[in-house]
Amino acid sequence: MDIDLSLLLEKPAFDTKAVLTIEALSPLSIVVSLPGKYYRSQQEPTDLMQFAIIENIMGWHFGEIIRKEIIKKVKDSNRKDLKFQQTGSGYINLLQNHIKIENKVIPDSINYDDLWSQHLKHNDERHIKGSRNYSWKIEKFVNNVKNGEEKIEILKNKIDFYPHYYISPTPREYIIPKGLYKYLIASSKEILNFINNYITDPVSPPYLGSNDGWINLIMEIINETTN
Repeated sequence: MDIDLSLLLEKPAFDTKAVLTIEALSPLSIVVSLPGKYYRSQQEPTDLMQFAIIENIMGWHFGEIIRKEIIKKVKDSNRKDLKFQQTGSGYINLLQNHIKIENKVIPDSINYDDLWSQHLKHNDERHIKGSRNYSWKIEKFVNNVKNGEEKIEILKNKIDFYPHYYISPTPREYIIPKGLYKYLIASSKEILNFINNYITDPVSPPYLGSNDGWINLIMEIINETTN
């Protein structure tokens, strides 16, 4: 699939406004800071999270190296003084200098805790004990450990016979919004129309917070300003 990034090379403009509406189709868990043993949810997404939703529906699933190359080209063709913020996980959004959030309406919500299946990866005993599955080729070694005939250290050399990730039930906070999130945003007419095309026909389904936090997006372009 060819991906058009040419609009990023234009000088940022904010002559057109639109209302972006987010409707939660399932409970959301909007986690911003890197958590410890408990994933606490915010009541609303950050600006970068909203821009990430848009990137996702457009299919901009670029890795860190490619993103940095794109940012370099943008700065070379645009302005070297453009600043790109990044999240705690190192994610850098490419749209952030082309969209402004000017106003917002945040609904009340119902909050609750649940267990979330966290995927972990360790090259040690934690991975072996945490994995529910393993290859039949090491069944004998596993049985010997269970029967006390071998030590678990024997299995550490068999880590390649386990899944790459194991699942750990982790407490996580979820919210159920009682209404719609609404944002007044400003950008160029070209970029807003470009985004709206993907909202109508997304490459990937939109989600917020976690990949099971499905949402519906609606954009209404309302006017062009003279600024």
